Amino acid sequence: MANVRCCRLWILAATLPLAVSRAWAVPAFPGAEGFGAGAIGGRGGEVYHVTRLDDDPRDPEVGSLRHAVAAGDRIIVFDVGGYIDLKDPLGVTVSNITLAGQTAPGGGVGLRGRKFSVGGRNIIVRGMRFRYGRTGGNGRNDAVNINDRAENVLFDHCSVQFGQDENFSMIGRNITVQWCIIAWGLQPHSCGSLLTANNTTIHHTLWAHNHTRNPKARGQVLDWINNVVYDWDIPFIAGDTVNGQHAANIRGCVFIAGPGKPTDKAVVKGRLNAKGVPTFSLYMDNTIFDGNANGVLEWYDAGWEIVDGQVARSDAPHPAAAVTVDDPMTAFRRIVEEVGAVCPQRDQVDALLVRQLLDQQGGIIASQAELGLPNDGFGELAAGTPPPDTDRDGMPDDWERKHGLDPNDPADRNGDVTGDGYTHVEKYLNSLLPAPPPQPPGEQR
Repeated sequence: MANVRCCRLWILAATLPLAVSRAWAVPAFPGAEGFGAGAIGGRGGEVYHVTRLDDDPRDPEVGSLRHAVAAGDRIIVFDVGGYIDLKDPLGVTVSNITLAGQTAPGGGVGLRGRKFSVGGRNIIVRGMRFRYGRTGGNGRNDAVNINDRAENVLFDHCSVQFGQDENFSMIGRNITVQWCIIAWGLQPHSCGSLLTANNTTIHHTLWAHNHTRNPKARGQVLDWINNVVYDWDIPFIAGDTVNGQHAANIRGCVFIAGPGKPTDKAVVKGRLNAKGVPTFSLYMDNTIFDGNANGVLEWYDAGWEIVDGQVARSDAPHPAAAVTVDDPMTAFRRIVEEVGAVCPQRDQVDALLVRQLLDQQGGIIASQAELGLPNDGFGELAAGTPPPDTDRDGMPDDWERKHGLDPNDPADRNGDVTGDGYTHVEKYLNSLLPAPPPQPPGEQR
């Protein structure tokens, strides 16, 4: 894969002040879509540098990630790569945070050993690895959880793996998960996601090697677009409840049965309420299926034949926020190329997962050590050296000079010469991850 650290550049002639408003009409970043696209993160706030990988829950050190997330209105960048071994669960309970994992040098940055949760408003998380794993005494829990206090949350290009309960569960409101990996939930539970949130968009995301809940969908409404699901025992669960009313759209997705697991179903467990009415309403369009498990990609559009259970068939998509919809084969190709924490490059864990998808190999595991990768199966993340940033404004000196900014003036981080609504430091952060390709007219809805 080509290095994506330098995707776009802007030529800036001067620095102008930017009036920061919490009601900006621009997306979180170019390419942010869906219900969570309006999250502003730490736009206009301070920049905090994570300079150490240690974790002390009782007395967080300055420079640690736990200290970084203790206050809101900030963009968090990383001056070191590697794994942060959490000693206790780590929660973001404040609001207006951008967690910019794509800035980590070396092999990138990851969290492991304990749960990461979000319970604040306007939270943007990009380029992070969340790998709970089976480590000494950490017990059964999710790798990532968005709780019921969360609102306007966006995860982009993240890798979420090795959960001992769910990998990634969501309860809040106005959430987008895009270009992420949700994989290898650990047995005996091995679950992808339990989704009980309201207004959730999940698009261009790879689900692989989860025994069940790929995902388990409840709430109003789940917009599930251009996702790939590979190797399940129990696939997409349509509510599986006799209570409430729940709805989802499945558009442009790809379902591929795992090795030795031929099946003719990809959506299951719709239920009827006490009045005999389906509790789950589904709109499905242009979704392809390969269920023969013969090791060769031979997908086709089976329509409603892949649905098992009592669901109400909607003739039109349930109303949702705008998302660019690719045809499923284009979505598959783009996921193979771009999904997960790809900055500064795809690591050993994600590279193995994508290779297994293409080769239709691998399986569900009980411990990350079964993968046979270094570092007890977590793979290596080199520490690296960050580029010089004299004024500590989150933009490297060379990048500032190239764009007409002053490497000795930290205030210029919140300027916006181009007038597009993004601060200079946001423009730098956005340049580190793949830019969305131009879309032909009429491809959004």
